[in-house]
Amino acid sequence: MIKCSGMVCSCFALFSIFLFLKMSLPFCAIAQLSESVVSKTEIESEVHPIYCEADYLEYDREQGVVEGSGNVGIKYENIGIYSDHIKVNFKINEIMASGNISFISQSGKIMGDSITYNMTTKKGEVYNASTFSPPLYYRGKVINKISDDKIEVNKGLFTTCDLETPHYSLRAGRINIEIDKMVTASNITIYAGPIPVFYFPFLVFPLKEGAVSWFFPTIGHSQEKGIYVKAGYNYSPIPFLYGSIFFEYMQKKGMGVGSEYEYKSKKWGGASSLYYVRQGDANRYKINLKAQPSNSNSFFYTYFVNDTGFDREFGPYFSSPSNWVKKRWTTYISASCKLSRSPVNTKFDIKAEESKEGFILAFPKFKLYTYPFKIRSFPVHTDWSSSIGNYFFNRENYFLFNNNIGFTPESLKILPGLSLGSRLNLQGVYCSINGLTPGYKFTIGPRLCPNRNFLLLVSYNLDSEIDEDTYTSKHNPEQYVRILTSYTGKFVEYDLSGNYDLGDSSDFAERFKKIRFDISVNSPRGFNFFSSTKYNVLCPGTVQNVSYVRANKDNWAIQFGSQYSGFTAGTNVNTTPLFDLTGEVNATFKKYKFIFSTSYDLVEKKFRERDYIITRDLHCWEASIIYRELRPEIWFQFSIKAFPGIGARFHPKIF
Repeated sequence: MIKCSGMVCSCFALFSIFLFLKMSLPFCAIAQLSESVVSKTEIESEVHPIYCEADYLEYDREQGVVEGSGNVGIKYENIGIYSDHIKVNFKINEIMASGNISFISQSGKIMGDSITYNMTTKKGEVYNASTFSPPLYYRGKVINKISDDKIEVNKGLFTTCDLETPHYSLRAGRINIEIDKMVTASNITIYAGPIPVFYFPFLVFPLKEGAVSWFFPTIGHSQEKGIYVKAGYNYSPIPFLYGSIFFEYMQKKGMGVGSEYEYKSKKWGGASSLYYVRQGDANRYKINLKAQPSNSNSFFYTYFVNDTGFDREFGPYFSSPSNWVKKRWTTYISASCKLSRSPVNTKFDIKAEESKEGFILAFPKFKLYTYPFKIRSFPVHTDWSSSIGNYFFNRENYFLFNNNIGFTPESLKILPGLSLGSRLNLQGVYCSINGLTPGYKFTIGPRLCPNRNFLLLVSYNLDSEIDEDTYTSKHNPEQYVRILTSYTGKFVEYDLSGNYDLGDSSDFAERFKKIRFDISVNSPRGFNFFSSTKYNVLCPGTVQNVSYVRANKDNWAIQFGSQYSGFTAGTNVNTTPLFDLTGEVNATFKKYKFIFSTSYDLVEKKFRERDYIITRDLHCWEASIIYRELRPEIWFQFSIKAFPGIGARFHPKIF
């Protein structure tokens, strides 16, 4: 047996061992691992070194074991293990360590008493362990590293409180964590300090933003809903299915229930949702369903809402508003595949929808198309598509045969950072009503990009393409110049985009269409400015602007802003413009936070809002009093700091 011991003095000798698995390598330039120590399977695998440091190291060549003690550090591939004692067994490819364990991997850092790590399966077990994956702390008898993005806690707890005895915790027999995605647990008991208060057989806690995470009922009152109570429950019966069910009682709007699912297996993925509200004698509901095979462009999608005001009215309570302006219902089935040994793809569609434009049905529709490809050695990329379909648009039936071919030459380099790009698309559409109609779109213009911070695109466009679904053609080709420029600096960023219509006979200013300008200034001294302006984006004559200036200094912040939405002079619209000034003052004093915010309408010359908020920091919780002077309303709110949506919100009127 060969031994390497440290000096018995205040300075410790540091030894580095390079142990290459699956083949023989020198050990401390004294001994070699014989090939008999390594199995045949290991010899055929890749070579990965182990780097080890310790105050005392001992190597047994016959047993294939290395032991170290005292300030031990070991690195293998993308993991690190630090402890008081360590043992590496090359016969079974296992690392065992004990005493003040720190196990570091892509999953994060796990602390514990001891660890067993298998170098073949890449899995490890840490005993009497704890870890932190923002924003949650986990503790357990055993924490298993399953993969780089999955860990499992047995007989443990999770909480956002970092105290030894947390203010609250969820304790479970088994906790599965998918990093930055969700936590699933079984046999869960919610504790307030050391006191158990509630039990769940199974619970899913989403970590991604926007997911439902109500496991504490929320009680409150608002002008729109009156007294309300809402609660939800998350679950995942199988690993690839995540679901939630929830309900909300609203005094003024009735009872609402809903359900959401997301699933992703090796073969299929998709999502579905159902929302239902019983308001008086009326039944109001919305349905969403999407399914798609993995690694495929084929899909099935359906959306239905029984009245166009559902999303606008209930979106903030059940889901984010989606398509409430345009569509009442949509059903879309699409199947696509690539023809073998060719760049041609096939697509078969059935599409039906009702929107503000009317009823549209494409049944059936078949399409052949290619992605851009290069023609031999010519400096041109080509793409082609051909579709044939039977259409119904507002009770009118027609047959449509649409052909497109596009040519995109490689950019012509003029100077360093300056090039010229162009594209030509030719279209031929045969319709059973109007016969053959040609269409085209031509684009050409320079691209200036002298460095990674600045970009300028200017293009001339001539467009007479025909819309396939509605078969609407342009009587006169549109001529416009498209401009896009952006800059990203250390303190300043801006984006400007828009069109200038060359064929419009109106005034100079009215020729600008779809203009958007965003600029932000961020000073290292705590000064921030932001402004976003839209001109002729929604419809001709519209102007919108949102701007604010904010100053931050240690424990206080002041913000002033404005909001404007209106129409340019001469626009024949009887809508009153909106022009508000906003302000906010934010100050923190020890564990208290004070916020005052206001909004003043310059058109109607009156205050819209004057709100006061006082918040008390309770370590992992927050308690707030919210007073809205002009409503008037007063709220009491108690929530988890890391998850502001989880907690209780009370209005005195409910009592």
